[in-house]
Amino acid sequence: MSRRKTIEFIVDLSKGIDPLTKEPLINDTVLNRGDVVRALYDVLNLLRASNNVLYPFKISSKDGFSYKEKGIRDFVNEINDLRDEGTSKMNYKVLLDWLTANGYLYIPEDGQKRPTKKGIDNGIVEYYIEKSNRSFYQVKYTSKIQEIIIDNLLNGNIKKQ
Repeated sequence: MSRRKTIEFIVDLSKGIDPLTKEPLINDTVLNRGDVVRALYDVLNLLRASNNVLYPFKISSKDGFSYKEKGIRDFVNEINDLRDEGTSKMNYKVLLDWLTANGYLYIPEDGQKRPTKKGIDNGIVEYYIEKSNRSFYQVKYTSKIQEIIIDNLLNGNIKKQ
């Protein structure tokens, strides 16, 4: 049995689910005892700690995602909430690098990534902000570009290095 399958079994058992049938375990099974469930979680944590990253970031579904305009960090936080069990978190820098490499963002002299025409046409917006003797562009991502990013995550086109 692969390490991934082993972890999936332990996760299911710790949640009171039969890993083969996906049915709830019967109540009086030893696997539903509190101390056994805690032990299963301990084993799962040990497995995670032994290999810092169990598996690369993966998202299998976009169900539950809210497509509201947001900044890159909030977008990535929401994606991470939907990631598959046992996978590492996505980093916002990976998405920014992908957006830049694919022509949605560019890096001007000031070093702050900004949308290209392609980025603007596909739902990246920027706002000019002035605060306390400082001005900058704030970049936001609308539902259109979020859908593009999520589709590319689902298709495996964006990978965390």
